[in-house]
Amino acid sequence: MPNTLILHPTNGTYFFGIVPEKRVRDFLIPGAPIVLKLGKHGGRGGFGVRHIWARHEREVRARGYTRIEDVARYVAEIVRPGSPIFCEFAQLRDVRITVVRTATGIAVLEHKQAGNDFHYSVVTAFAQRNAHGTRIGTVSDYR
Repeated sequence: MPNTLILHPTNGTYFFGIVPEKRVRDFLIPGAPIVLKLGKHGGRGGFGVRHIWARHEREVRARGYTRIEDVARYVAEIVRPGSPIFCEFAQLRDVRITVVRTATGIAVLEHKQAGNDFHYSVVTAFAQRNAHGTRIGTVSDYR
C-alpha cells in the first residue's frame, strides 16, 4: 500500500521531524510532522521510498545506501532537526517545500491532509546540493 508509513531508522517513530508553522509574504506555511511513505513510482512520477529508489538509486547508492531498505536512512540524513527549509513561492499550487543537507542532498516535501491528519510527505530525495527559493526556517525535532 503506497501510503504505508515507514519507521524512522533511529528514533522508532514515524516522524522524521516537524515543519514549524511560519507566515511568509502573507502566506501561511502550515506546521506539521514529516513522514516517509512506502510510495509508488510510475511513468509520470511518484513519491516515497519506491519513487526515490526507482528514480535516484544510482546517486543514493553512491552515498553508501545500497538497498531499498536503506532509503529511510538516506532520508533521515537529510531531514533532521536543524536542516534548512526552503519554499518557492512562485509555485504554490500545492504546499511543497525543500529540506537541504548540503553534503547529503535535498528532500522535497508536500503538505497533505487525510481527515484531521495533517503532515508533510517526502515526495523525493536526491543528491542536489542547493535548493531554490526562500529560506523559511529549519526542521524541528518531532518531540
